Amino acid sequence: MKTRSALIVLGLAILLLAGVSLAAAAKSSNSPFVGIWRATDPVDGSTLTAVITGSQAAGFSFFEYDNYASGCVSVLPPDPGVKPVGTITATGNLVSKNVLSVSGTVTCIDLVTGATWQSSYSYTLTYNPSAHTLLSNYNELFHRISRL
Repeated sequence: MKTRSALIVLGLAILLLAGVSLAAAAKSSNSPFVGIWRATDPVDGSTLTAVITGSQAAGFSFFEYDNYASGCVSVLPPDPGVKPVGTITATGNLVSKNVLSVSGTVTCIDLVTGATWQSSYSYTLTYNPSAHTLLSNYNELFHRISRL
C-alpha cells in the first residue's frame, strides 16, 4: 500500500512538472532563469531536473525532481532497500540581475516503502551569462535543456 502511495505522489509530481511547463509556455519570459534545466548532483551522481517559470515582476516558481535523493536516506525510516527520490517546490525572487533566491519545501519519498518526509528549503541559483548555466549554492551546475 505504501509503495502505491509513493507512486501516486511521484505521478503527481511528474504531472505538476508537466503542468508547470505547459503553463509557462503560455507566459514566456525574457528572464534567463526561465526554462527547463538539468544537472548532475556532484555528491551522488543523480540527475536533477528543474523547471523555472515566472518573471521579475510576478516572481518565480521553481520545481525540481531528483531521481536519487541521497540526502533523504538519513531522514526516512531505516530500510535497507530505500530508494528515495526528492522534489522541491518553491517560489523565488531576484537578489540581483544574475542571482535567484528560492525558498519552499523539499519532499523526500521512499519508492519502496512509501514513507515521506518534508522540510523547508532554501536555494540560491547564480546565472552565468557567458556559459548560459545556473550554479546552485550546493555546487550543482545546471544546463538549460529547453526554453519556455
